[in-house]
Amino acid sequence: ERPLITSEALNTSSFEFSERFQRAAQTHLQKRYLLHRWEWMYETIGADSAMVYKNWTRLATAIHAGTILFPERKKNSFRCVLVQQADTSVFEAADLSMLLRKINREANLFNKSTTFPQVSSDFLSIKIAFLKRQYDRVLQLTEKLHSPNFLLFRAAAFAEKGMMKKIDREKAKYMTFANPDIDQAKRILAQSVKDRTDSPESAYWLGRMDIYNQNYNRAEIVLKKALGEDPANPRIHLALSYLLPERLKELGYQSRLEILQKAVYLDPGYREAVYQLADEYYSSGSGIESDYGTSHARAVIESFLKLKKNDLKILGLLGSIELKLERFDRAQKIYTRLRNALPGKSDSYYNLGIVYFMKKEYKTALKYFLQAIHMDQNLDAYLYAGITYRMLGENQKALDYYRQRVERKSGDDDKWAKEAMKGIRVILSDTTANVH
Repeated sequence: ERPLITSEALNTSSFEFSERFQRAAQTHLQKRYLLHRWEWMYETIGADSAMVYKNWTRLATAIHAGTILFPERKKNSFRCVLVQQADTSVFEAADLSMLLRKINREANLFNKSTTFPQVSSDFLSIKIAFLKRQYDRVLQLTEKLHSPNFLLFRAAAFAEKGMMKKIDREKAKYMTFANPDIDQAKRILAQSVKDRTDSPESAYWLGRMDIYNQNYNRAEIVLKKALGEDPANPRIHLALSYLLPERLKELGYQSRLEILQKAVYLDPGYREAVYQLADEYYSSGSGIESDYGTSHARAVIESFLKLKKNDLKILGLLGSIELKLERFDRAQKIYTRLRNALPGKSDSYYNLGIVYFMKKEYKTALKYFLQAIHMDQNLDAYLYAGITYRMLGENQKALDYYRQRVERKSGDDDKWAKEAMKGIRVILSDTTANVH
């Protein structure tokens, strides 16, 4: 269903109809309708574009929704157009509660006893802030709120902040690192379990944090609980995909590929699931253009790009696949497009450098690697600048960039810093051999 609109531009209150409809629909829909939750659509559209109504219209049409509701706020009433396949119905009422009841009575979408809960403006403000990934804002807004729904957002914000911190997995084998945000999230969720106010979302966040901490036994338990309570949630399916396939068999999945397929089926616009599925397809194949895995990876990407044609992360994956297939001209076009879309980001310059490096146009490649370093000290560009200088026979400059990459290592498990160390050893070994 759609946000409530008064004009082309939306605001927080525009989502009241969607939220109230959704809360009732998650437990009271008849005829096994699959509800596409409005926050999923918000994520697909993206925070920068989600407040423009036509983007919602485009997306709902693109995912071929069988039933779509178009709510609208009129001067002294509320109106809703309901489209089911080729049939269109129009409903109008003085307030939202009356409108929802009227839709239910005439369209028979819900069980007869369904009620449509009220939604506060505070709740919508917090939910929108969370979808915008404004986690500090969420924590500020929920600081003095203690109802279960608000506490869940507070825990989720702490969890997301905590999981942004990179763990040095090598050091983690021998010592424990403090993560106050994760600890706060777990404390809130543990209390909700104790108070019996927990929900499938509570188990989902606990599972996400357990995967982050590589506690897979506990993650399996809580995520399977979450899935049992909310089986149509693709976010839970994606979280489960990080478990070993043996742990998924009792759910009916024989491989990671299968559970990712289900996640994308449930939400074709779920970028992260699409990315993981396409990557899994490509990785499972032989890496040639006509291969089953490659063709299916491209099909998954192309389907998503029909929903959001300029999604930079998915275009980046397509560029990576084209590069691995040695279709350098196609990869170059994609990375040039990304560079033009994000001129202030160094990754596209780095990737263009890789394209030219693979084409053995080393001087042009070096130009892009040095630009990426100049922009924001792109770590990978240091390594490839060293490799490129080595290919050009400038060993002293190669050593300099290798050493700079090692100095900037992110931890003992930084594999690219290790590659730079190998490069240093090779040059020093060659130099020593030449002296003797």
